[in-house]
Amino acid sequence: MQKNLPWVPILSSGTTLTTALFAWLAARSGLAPLSAVANSARGIDMNSLEQRPPLKGVPIEVTPLVEAINEALARLDASAARMRRYTANLAHELRTPLAILRARLENAEEPSFKSDLRRDASRLQAIVEQMLIAACLTEQQVAVDQEIDLVETVKSVLSD
Repeated sequence: MQKNLPWVPILSSGTTLTTALFAWLAARSGLAPLSAVANSARGIDMNSLEQRPPLKGVPIEVTPLVEAINEALARLDASAARMRRYTANLAHELRTPLAILRARLENAEEPSFKSDLRRDASRLQAIVEQMLIAACLTEQQVAVDQEIDLVETVKSVLSD
C-alpha cells in the first residue's frame, strides 16, 4: 500500500523551477561574451569601420566566427578607404580643367575660343572616362599591365 504523499508534487515542481532557473542563469552568463560582441557590432557603421568586435572572453567555439567578422570589416574598411581616395583624386583631377574652362568662358571673344573649348571638353571627357574605367577595374580587381609613355604624359599635363 502506497501512502499518499502530498508534498512530492510540490518538491518536484520546485526542483523543476530551480533547475530551469539555474539553466537560464548558466546560459545567460555563458552567452554574455556573445552579447558583448553583438553590442559592439551594432555600433559599427561606415564612419567607424576601424572598430572590431572584441575577442576577449569569447568562447573558443565562436572565436572563428568573430575573427571572420573582423576580417570582413577590415576588407570593408580598406575598400571604403580606396573609395575615399578615388573620390578625392577625381575631384582633384577635375578641378584644374574646370578652372581653365571657366577662365576661357569668361574670355569668350578670343579667336581660338571654340577650339580651346572643344579641347577642354575633350580633356574633361577623357578624365571622366579614365576615372570610370578605374572604378570598373577596382570593382573587378583586374590587374592592368599597360605601358605608359611618361614623356608624352608629362608633355600633355604641362600643355594643359
